[in-house]
Amino acid sequence: METFIAEKRLAAEASQERVWDLLGTLIFDSLEGLEKMEIIDENNFRAELKAKAFGLPLTWHLRGEMIDITPPASLSVQLTAKSKGDLITVVQKITFSLDAAGEERTTLTCQAVAVDLPPLIRWVMLGEVKTLAQQIFDTIEERLKQLV
Repeated sequence: METFIAEKRLAAEASQERVWDLLGTLIFDSLEGLEKMEIIDENNFRAELKAKAFGLPLTWHLRGEMIDITPPASLSVQLTAKSKGDLITVVQKITFSLDAAGEERTTLTCQAVAVDLPPLIRWVMLGEVKTLAQQIFDTIEERLKQLV
């Protein structure tokens, strides 16, 4: 079961192919607090993510997998974040859809959903997860403007 978290639509003054080429950089740049990253293969990585939840610093063990890849139109990233001791697990799927809006203009739609979020975690953590997703999308927007 998926729970809607956030969505943002961005406009870029660049071709669809250029935005597609930048997508990996945009994703990694948007994950603030990313440390000890290890590329497993072309579609998988793991890392530690330092973030705050309820004002408390937490270290999450993060696993990312690129899925549903359709160049240059769409890509989904499934992020599995586990707290220390595996007490909390949050799985988030972020989908990026790229639509050409002319030769040198692209619309990038970013959508995040939580996957199989247990009711207690949804009740306690959903606000934090939404805030984090919105921060990711805002960072992607800022970085995209810098790169195109």
